[in-house]
Amino acid sequence: MIEASIETTNDPSSQAMKHLIQDAMDPNRREAIRSAMSDLEQAGEKPFEHNIRTARPGEVIEGQVLGHDNRVASLVTDRGIVAVDRADLPERMPPDDEEVKFTARSDFKTLGRPEQVQDAQSQPSQQKAQEPQSQHINAELKAIEAQQLADRQRNRHQDDRER
Repeated sequence: MIEASIETTNDPSSQAMKHLIQDAMDPNRREAIRSAMSDLEQAGEKPFEHNIRTARPGEVIEGQVLGHDNRVASLVTDRGIVAVDRADLPERMPPDDEEVKFTARSDFKTLGRPEQVQDAQSQPSQQKAQEPQSQHINAELKAIEAQQLADRQRNRHQDDRER
């Protein structure tokens, strides 16, 4: 965030802040960043000491593979850690000590190879089984948020009366 802020301050036409916000808002990009953070932890590194971001479509990425699963890969590049959609990389991953260079194609709408995405979409029964639980959690969160809002409004009114 600091680097994006500095870059955008120095060059208002920079896309750094836009990319940072996309990484924060897009669930698939967040998942990719979480995966990269996990790869860093497994390597004995402190994730918050590294610049981690997702790849952009058309961006040429060159680096060593830090870790990967069937959906996301993390690469160590000269500009930090880049989380990429696994579908952008060759099916057979290079050895850990070898550099890989490719052009990112994914916009992170889906993660993983097409057959994996298709498998995930063909199993809606699992998702339906999880939906009632997530709806229950969402209802609890909404109740908590409503209570917090009511408390804030009550405190604001109390502050206004004291003034």
